[in-house]
Amino acid sequence: MSGIKLSIIIPHYNSGDLLNKLLSSIPQISQIQIIVVDDHSNEKLVELAKCKSEYECRNVEFYVNECGKSAGGARNTGLKYAKGEWILFADADDYFLADFYDNVQLFFDKEYDLVFFRSTSIDLVTGKVSDRHLNSELYIQNYLETPDKKNLLQLKYNYFSPCAKLVRKELFLKYGIKFDEVLVANDVMCSIKLAVHTKRIFVSDKIIYCITKQPGTLTQFVTEERYDARMEVYYRRHRYLRENLPKEEYKLLSFYTSYRLQQAFPFGIVKVFKVFCRMICEGVPFWRELSPCYIFKAVNNYRKQLKK
Repeated sequence: MSGIKLSIIIPHYNSGDLLNKLLSSIPQISQIQIIVVDDHSNEKLVELAKCKSEYECRNVEFYVNECGKSAGGARNTGLKYAKGEWILFADADDYFLADFYDNVQLFFDKEYDLVFFRSTSIDLVTGKVSDRHLNSELYIQNYLETPDKKNLLQLKYNYFSPCAKLVRKELFLKYGIKFDEVLVANDVMCSIKLAVHTKRIFVSDKIIYCITKQPGTLTQFVTEERYDARMEVYYRRHRYLRENLPKEEYKLLSFYTSYRLQQAFPFGIVKVFKVFCRMICEGVPFWRELSPCYIFKAVNNYRKQLKK
């Protein structure tokens, strides 16, 4: 093999102290292009400068987000400069496991367009295994244990994070797919569109990526503004899948309506009622997912995974 096979795109914001660990977890070889896109950081700039000084001489490319300010915009900027046939995304405060490249390069000459890998997670305060990877792990484990059509659809259309997914760059170019430049959930529609436009998918049982959990991350703050932003993406996702999937596949999907309604409770019963009405207007199929039996099965399944 020759030339750049893999471009790793890293959006960065105020994580200069952790970026070094991520960069050090990536082998410095000619087949890998490493792209760091800073999203206009205003903290830990000294640490970021040290990273640039150390890694620019190791062929790591540093850019500034050209698309305003958002993680989605930073990822889009990275895609603009990507030269590899394949794309991997990583968050600046996470890192790859030691043998990740050995597992990834096996697919460079395969016919797949999208390869799912497994992740783990760690709490940076306690040093113990965290729960941040459980959502994606649940979908992957369900499919690996029972590789039927329903579990494949749940994996394709409910696993939103771009990390630990090996994607053929041609998909982004051919279908004009980009990340949303929004406050939260910038990766949801991008993930959905990639999944819709590829049929050649492989699900690996290899763990290649570690997600970190630390105080103050975006996913831990739940405000009404962020909840509303996530719900707007939720409705867009539902509409897109309803319009682009065969009816028999659409009917097999879960939209986790009870969970979304539960998230609205901190903002009052009126908010819950408004969300419920909006779901009806959008045509979200929620009655089945509001049944006690469905909720019990979902919770029990999650508890089993948590115990593992």
